[in-house]
Amino acid sequence: MKKQLIMIVSTLLLLPLFVACGNKGIGDENQGASSNETPPVTEPAQKKTTRLSGDEVLYNGIGSETTETELVDKLGKPLRTEDESMGEGMGYTKYFYEDAEYDFFYDQLSSTQHMLSYIIINSSSAQEGPRGLKIGDTLEQVLAQYPQEKDWQTDVNGSFYGEDTFNGNAGAVYKDENGTPNLIILTPVDIVPFMRIDITENKVSSYTLCFELH
Repeated sequence: MKKQLIMIVSTLLLLPLFVACGNKGIGDENQGASSNETPPVTEPAQKKTTRLSGDEVLYNGIGSETTETELVDKLGKPLRTEDESMGEGMGYTKYFYEDAEYDFFYDQLSSTQHMLSYIIINSSSAQEGPRGLKIGDTLEQVLAQYPQEKDWQTDVNGSFYGEDTFNGNAGAVYKDENGTPNLIILTPVDIVPFMRIDITENKVSSYTLCFELH
């Protein structure tokens, strides 16, 4: 009798544990089945593009208002320099480095220190320019970095945003006499500094950062 009583008590004590284990097993199976379900497909977020701003127009950390002294202090002695006279005491002093050319406009009648006018990049060894621009990029790769608010192929000014690059805050593709794209111009709100990108056979062959209008 005592033995039977012990067995009954033991059964009553262990029964809730079996029930709990059983419930856990069922839950695990359901969880496993749930984890095998195909998760919903999430579309990748599209990169938001913006219009070019003047403070982006830099190369190698060098931009508007850089002086000749500051250039050499930062990059070291150039491979060579050239002077290009425009007459009447005006011209350009050009500094050539392995990856780029830096042009400084001068006016001998002015006491103003020579300031950077252009940076011309045409070497495949060049660093990336604004928004990752590289020599050899395709026309499509360049345009993908900027908003396509218009169809440049049908727009009267060739603009993909803004009205026209002459009035600023615009980007446009220009074509040669055969109708082949050969140039992209991007101007910020204040027009300068702006960017000129030369296209040859649908690829970037060179680009120029322009800090003055001469």
